[in-house]
Amino acid sequence: MSAADTPEPKRRRWLPELKSRWWSALLIASLAINLLIAAAVVTHFVRGGGGRSESLGRPGYAQLIPRKFFSDLPRERRRELYDVLKKYRGDFRTGREDARANALKLADAL
Repeated sequence: MSAADTPEPKRRRWLPELKSRWWSALLIASLAINLLIAAAVVTHFVRGGGGRSESLGRPGYAQLIPRKFFSDLPRERRRELYDVLKKYRGDFRTGREDARANALKLADAL
């Protein structure tokens, strides 16, 4: 049997031949990272984190109220709560400033 009689191995036309195994590993790693990023984005929107939210989550208004609490409230009730928080904004700010001052006094005493 001569070299002309031996059949050539079948080549897959859809899969390009890479010169090095490092390129294959790099492409697979890149694909995995892209899939992780896509999954994180999809999960963010499926769980309800996507879209614009009202300014209730800002630290000035509601530091200690969990974000999920606001998203579970109906829109009308959320608006009422927002108005109350806005009305007492000055008191909240004063309380935070007092707490910060007390923390500094305690740090100085220690």
